[in-house]
Amino acid sequence: MAHDVFISYASKDKAVANAACAVLEQRNVRCWIAPRDVQPGQPYGEAIIDAIHDCRVMVLVFSSNANASGHIPKEVERAVSRGVTIIPLRIEDVTPAKSLDYFIGSVHWLDAMTPPLEKHLANLADTIDKIVPGRPPSQSAAPATPITAEPPVAAPAPRLPAPPAEKRAFPQAWIYGGAAVVAVVLLGLLFWRGQRTDQGSQPSPPGEVKPEPSPGPSGESAAISPRLGNADSFRNQGLYERDKRQNYDQAIRDFDQAIRLQPNFPEAFANRGDTYLWKSDFSRAAEDYDQVIRLDPQFAQAYHRRGVIRLLWGQYRPAEEDLNLAIHSNQPNSDRPFDPIWLYLAQIKNGQNGGDDLKANAGNLNLAAWPGPVAKLFLGMATAESVLHAAQASDKQSNNRQHCQAYFFLGEYALFHGQRAAATQFFQQAVATGQTRQFAYLGAKAELARPRN
Repeated sequence: MAHDVFISYASKDKAVANAACAVLEQRNVRCWIAPRDVQPGQPYGEAIIDAIHDCRVMVLVFSSNANASGHIPKEVERAVSRGVTIIPLRIEDVTPAKSLDYFIGSVHWLDAMTPPLEKHLANLADTIDKIVPGRPPSQSAAPATPITAEPPVAAPAPRLPAPPAEKRAFPQAWIYGGAAVVAVVLLGLLFWRGQRTDQGSQPSPPGEVKPEPSPGPSGESAAISPRLGNADSFRNQGLYERDKRQNYDQAIRDFDQAIRLQPNFPEAFANRGDTYLWKSDFSRAAEDYDQVIRLDPQFAQAYHRRGVIRLLWGQYRPAEEDLNLAIHSNQPNSDRPFDPIWLYLAQIKNGQNGGDDLKANAGNLNLAAWPGPVAKLFLGMATAESVLHAAQASDKQSNNRQHCQAYFFLGEYALFHGQRAAATQFFQQAVATGQTRQFAYLGAKAELARPRN
């Protein structure tokens, strides 16, 4: 099926791209976004080219990350050659690199640098409506399973309240069939009440961390109005709640609804598993990764996540199996550069010599760039001091993340050499970074909680 809008973005800007996709699809504008819309077995580059050829508008999430991307200029060049309208959504105050400036230097920009993001996404949707008018629900693609007997209605953009009932434009059929409409509305209200009850969050198992949900932007309540839409829309809304608002409970409810509408949706299970993981609910996270692997046995990220959870649980042999599958999958592991190091830890903790595998797998790493120095540490080619030096980064976020990782693996290295006091100190330093969404942080907490003989 052809799409109206192709969303081009750098991987580090994924949260903004998903939020834009959610808002546009709530307007019934059909979006294509990777990796969601890449079909299983289809070459990635081929899918990108086909999607650009079939779209009418390209939304470019522009930032310093886009400037540094190798694939975005190729996508933009392809769109220009096909006469596709390009709308740059600028989320940082940066100018285009030469590779992009040639194509978009004279194009009108939409600035989205000042909060709230939702206002700018609404403006983006209004702009695209003028180019690709949003279709009414009766003409848009139907969801796999409708929520009510009526056609799906686009959900409001995040943080925008639903319009009062008295201001709605009722169809002319209301005059002739008022009784029927009232009956449908009453049924919808009954469904919604039951739905909200079903979507209540479940408590974490005893002994596991359950952080308080964060408020939304400007301190508003995390509670938002009920959603209506298809499985993809609910998943995108969940990613927005999780990544932009850090509202994990609402995100899980959105992923729940996506899965109810489309039970064979591995990406929704994976996203919900990641959210449980960041809530320190390892059991539910592992269950979701089990479902991902059942639905898509080639989903390398699920093997990676489940493997590390099993390692933290002390299930070293199953962890080794999962991490080996992740490393040797046919999916690129550029997003999982620590896989060889996690596998090495599982093998060492299981009484094996993991050095040979680490040396072989480290051949896929740039040992001069992060996390190469960590691999070199376990190979006897680096010192603790050189690892900490390599962890330094110019931006605060990367610096904190890499120091969290460095402290954790230095703690494991100290344990392997019988230096328990030093290991404890390193683990404490990893936790002190506050990088709660890093496996190194979760691993350090697990090591500190593990009893020592």
